[in-house]
Amino acid sequence: MARSESESSGSRSNRDMLSSLPDSLLHHIMSFMFAQEAVQLCVLSKRWKTLWTTLPFLNFEFNEFVNNQLVAFTEFVSTVILLREATSQLHTFTLHCVSYSVPADVFGAAIRPWIRDTIHKPEIINLPSLKQLYLENQEFDQDFMSKIFCGCPVLEKLYVRSRFLEFSKITSHSLKHLIIEALGHLESIELSEMIINCPNLLSFHFATCSCPLKKGTMLNMPSLHEAHIEFGLCCDELDVTKSNILSGLTNVHHLRLGGDLLQACLKAEIANCRTFSKLTCLSVRVCFNCCQFDLLSSLLEHCPNLKKLLLGPPQNSCGCEVWSKQIKVPLFKCKQLETVKVNFDVKDRTFHRMIKCLQEAVAELPNCRIIKARACNPYTD
Repeated sequence: MARSESESSGSRSNRDMLSSLPDSLLHHIMSFMFAQEAVQLCVLSKRWKTLWTTLPFLNFEFNEFVNNQLVAFTEFVSTVILLREATSQLHTFTLHCVSYSVPADVFGAAIRPWIRDTIHKPEIINLPSLKQLYLENQEFDQDFMSKIFCGCPVLEKLYVRSRFLEFSKITSHSLKHLIIEALGHLESIELSEMIINCPNLLSFHFATCSCPLKKGTMLNMPSLHEAHIEFGLCCDELDVTKSNILSGLTNVHHLRLGGDLLQACLKAEIANCRTFSKLTCLSVRVCFNCCQFDLLSSLLEHCPNLKKLLLGPPQNSCGCEVWSKQIKVPLFKCKQLETVKVNFDVKDRTFHRMIKCLQEAVAELPNCRIIKARACNPYTD
């Protein structure tokens, strides 16, 4: 009898209790591992052989590879994605490819074929629980973006940063935060128009290093609360007459404007610009001289409920010091304006003239005060 009990106890101790756990618990344990470690568990037993193919969490870490072997890393990522169980759902996907030994452009070239050949397949983009997506340094066309929104029905935040933007339409009822940064030069950017239909979008950040959209924009963002627009680099050959992006931002409460082409875009849009009836805080990061001061005043005429105005400093000094002593400063007509904060470098020779003009501009606004501040983040309250 004692022997039987001893054999029974030994039998229980030799059993693989971990492997007897349900898939959901094993998946949870494996979610704390890098993908490479999770795949290596397949050698433990038949129970573990294909368990990694149904993981709802994938975390790829380049620095986990010996000597940072880029070829081995990209082949591993491609293999894991391609061999996944087709019916399994992916909840979290992390690709960490930061390395000081491999240049960013080399990384981009290495994983671009994987993105095009693998992620672009409709059956691969099936992420029903994904809420945040960051896309950077790749080529993104309209077909790819359409598959993203079809395969990510609850996506709330999208960040796209690339030199190659070839899409023009974004439609999503779940998206709340959208950031688009076009980093390419004129010859590499195909983005000529932008149609955004996101009725629940709360914040929108759009920046281009080259030019405004040549064919204009159509923006349907009725819930938009905050917008940040950067109007490209200075270039005399650019045609900004079709610029109309401000007309789609009239529901915002906080608006940030900047870029070397801001003045030109304002001139093109100001005559047909709608009223920013909800706008209470406006940040303008640009170089204004006496010739453009009336442009700022005209913009404020469309902001009847504005309470705070933040000015400067520009990203790149335009070098203009054209301040006429006899200029007639237009008055600011936004009666609700309480604060004008100037973030210009006090060493700038135009700074004191700017302050003087502002004092004249708010002469009929007794409750408005001007705050001088050393150059820092112009968007800080």
